[in-house]
Amino acid sequence: MPAAAYVFTTLDYPSTNGTSLSGISANTIVGSSSFGPFIYNGSTFTLFNNPLSSFNSLSGVSGNTVVGSYTQFVPPYLDAPSHGFIYNGSTFATVDDPLGITGATSMGGTSVCGVSGITVVGYYLTEMVTLPPNSGSLVHGFLYNGSTFDTLDDPFAGPNGTEAHGVSGNTVVGYYVDANGVDHGFSYNGSIYSTLDDPLGVNGSEALGVSGSTIVGYYIDSNDVDHGFVYNGSTFTTVDDPLGQDGTIINGIDGDTIVGQFIDDNGVTNGFVATNVPEPTTLGGVFLACVTLIRRHRRHNVALPHRQQL
Repeated sequence: MPAAAYVFTTLDYPSTNGTSLSGISANTIVGSSSFGPFIYNGSTFTLFNNPLSSFNSLSGVSGNTVVGSYTQFVPPYLDAPSHGFIYNGSTFATVDDPLGITGATSMGGTSVCGVSGITVVGYYLTEMVTLPPNSGSLVHGFLYNGSTFDTLDDPFAGPNGTEAHGVSGNTVVGYYVDANGVDHGFSYNGSIYSTLDDPLGVNGSEALGVSGSTIVGYYIDSNDVDHGFVYNGSTFTTVDDPLGQDGTIINGIDGDTIVGQFIDDNGVTNGFVATNVPEPTTLGGVFLACVTLIRRHRRHNVALPHRQQL
C-alpha cells in the first residue's frame, strides 16, 4: 500500500497579523486571529461574537456546535475566572465545572477545549500551587455529557495536572504534566489512561485532537522546536508545514484533514489546513502545496491561548 502525504494550504484570516486554527468538522473550521475568534465555512470568514463577553476564544467544533471559553473582566480589571461555553448556532450555554475556582478575582475557572456531538471536554482549576518547581495552577481535566461532569486525572500527573483537549466517541485525548514539569500526551478510553509520547519529543509531547482512531498533536525536540505529529494507533508520523521554519502544531482533525498553525521565518503565526492523500506509485510523487493559562499553552492559539484565560 502506498505511503501517504499531506497537501498543505495556508489559511489566514484576511489582513491579520497572526492566525491559528483550533478545530475542524467537515467544511467548518474555527480559529483565532489578532481580530478575534472566527468561524470559516469553506469560503467565508465570520468573526465570532459572544454576547457574554468580548474576551473569548473558540477551541472546537462538531457539526453546528462550537465551543470555547470566555472571561468577564470588570473594573478595576482584576484577574477573573474563565468560563467554558457551548453555542449550537442559536443559543449560548455556559459550562462551568462545579469543582473549578469561580471567585470574581481568581485566576481560575473552566475552559472547554473539544466537542463531539453533545459531549465536551476541557479542564478546570481548583487551587493555586505556589511552591516550585510546580508553581502555577492545580489543573484537572473533565468530560461533560450535557448533564454530568466527570473529572479526568491521569495517574502520572504532577501538581500541574491534566488537561483534556479532544474527544471522539469514547476516546478522550489531552496531556498531563509530570512532577518534573514535562508534558506527556495521553488517551483515555473510559477506563484506561495510555501515555502518548512521540519518541522524538525529548522535551515533551501534547495530544490535542482525535478523530476515530487517529490522534494529532505536537512534540518538542531537543532544540525546543515544535513539530506536529499524527498517531494512527501504532506509529507516530511527523507532519510539519513546509513553511513552518520555527515550528508546527496540529490542533484538530476530522477524517483525513488536519488543522493547526505554523510560525514562518518572519516569526508570524499562520493557520494551515492539510489533507492526507495517497502517494501515487508512479514517478513524481505528491507536491506539497504551500499555496497555536500558563507556559504550557504559550503555543496553541495566537489570540487567546486557553491557559491565559485562567
